[in-house]
Amino acid sequence: MEVGVWEHSVGVSTDVEVEEVFVVLSGRGTVTCDSGGHIELAPGVVGLLPMGAQTTWTVTEPLRKVWITLS
Repeated sequence: MEVGVWEHSVGVSTDVEVEEVFVVLSGRGTVTCDSGGHIELAPGVVGLLPMGAQTTWTVTEPLRKVWITLS
């Protein structure tokens, strides 16, 4: 298992995910998956990203999250 803290400034980025559970600590935005799902990001939101998901992160307030993956 790996655990970490991730930060993203205001803006847009793309990623290919590993399977991850996360909890938003601060900030706001959305993460959208190319397969159609999306998560509204705000403090306290818990999300699950499946392995291989192609995501777009649109951050409207600087974002900080704790993430957990299985190695």
